Amino acid sequence: MDESEAVRWIVRFERPNYAAMASLDRAGRFAALRAHSAAVRKAFEAWIAAQGLDSQVTGMTRPTYVKMVFLTCTPAVAARLAQAPGVAGIGPDAEIAVSLDLP
Repeated sequence: MDESEAVRWIVRFERPNYAAMASLDRAGRFAALRAHSAAVRKAFEAWIAAQGLDSQVTGMTRPTYVKMVFLTCTPAVAARLAQAPGVAGIGPDAEIAVSLDLP
């Protein structure tokens, strides 16, 4: 991977089946969401390896409970990752400017 072209990305995954969790209590939903996140990441990593992209994707975080991971790769690799099964979208991880100046 050409590090000079590498960009930090946010990868959003498809939502789990919430209807299937409707009968679960809070702890059960939490456990189901954790299991879903782990399964999605495992499948995503397997897809990346099968495509021969594992050396071109770095710094992938654990999935969040809002079904996202952060990773670093080139824009060309990100375009390929957008086609992975279970990926709902991908976009650059933009910095947020915060100003504490009061009027």
